[in-house]
Amino acid sequence: MRGRIGFVVVFGVLASTKGAWAFESGMAEIYRYVGKGDFVVGGVSSRRLDSTNPQAEPFFVRLPAAPAGATLLKAYANWSFMTNNYGPEAARTIKVAGTTIMPGATSISFANLDCNWGRQFGVAFNADITSVVQANGFDFDYTIEGATDNSAYGAIGEGLSILAVFSLPDGPTRDISVYRGYTSTRSGNASGEMTFQEYVGGPTHFFLNGLDGQKDFGGDPMTDDFYLNGWNASVEIGGALRNAWQGKRRFNVLPNTAPNHMYDHAELDVSAFMQLGDTSLRYDTDGFDDFGNYSDCIAHSFGAVAVPVPEPGTLFGLALGIAALSRARRVRKDDRK
Repeated sequence: MRGRIGFVVVFGVLASTKGAWAFESGMAEIYRYVGKGDFVVGGVSSRRLDSTNPQAEPFFVRLPAAPAGATLLKAYANWSFMTNNYGPEAARTIKVAGTTIMPGATSISFANLDCNWGRQFGVAFNADITSVVQANGFDFDYTIEGATDNSAYGAIGEGLSILAVFSLPDGPTRDISVYRGYTSTRSGNASGEMTFQEYVGGPTHFFLNGLDGQKDFGGDPMTDDFYLNGWNASVEIGGALRNAWQGKRRFNVLPNTAPNHMYDHAELDVSAFMQLGDTSLRYDTDGFDDFGNYSDCIAHSFGAVAVPVPEPGTLFGLALGIAALSRARRVRKDDRK
């Protein structure tokens, strides 16, 4: 891992320059639950065009199993396109497990620059599907209809994910939040921030999707990097240095071919990238249009984090421990002067 302190000023200048001629919705929190529980998430690519392994229509998204005794609290579907029309009813209407999700129940997030596919927009749609998941449950293959490419409005699919937050009476207490929106390396910073109660240590469940990730393009490596709190996490999310997002959310990754899968999930314990006392986690992808030395354009539209929260009776002792650790760090830093 390496820090990126030296990039802060340059990155800010580039971001402000892009902001003068591009728009993106950015990422925003849509749901929060503090209590005993966690989340599960599943997703796959929805791309058919120019793919060596095109997605089927309809296709399936498997929602993983939740622990025994879990109770569903909230569930969302998030799907995305590169398109010439950012909000047609046909794109906003899909079927999940046979249930039609109508346009009125679908939120839109978009940018007026796509991920280098010659379309006018990058667009992500989000819908509350709690009732659908309530009816079908966890550990289930959800049939998806209408989320693949659609030539009628010049759209090519990116991917679809289903995320479900659950409570668990015997589980640890967590601060859980879900985010949706649109941010990319072409239209903005491909970055965002997830906030939570003060971090006191322990495993932290993190999820973020990646739109348009490619391992290579006809043999040429497609380069990008992913950062958490300023530290390079490209390998930790399942990629490689300078090739973090590789489009692995389809049956296999085919090297040295035309572009294929285009969709990714980063899902991992991010506690190694956090410090005691943190109240936020920042993520950032560097790709095409960042610094002029990357070739893969990446976008994000869906994410979540579940951070451990102490039981009320332990708060005072933990606060003392954090304060002591902070003092010790300051002393060690002074000793090195």
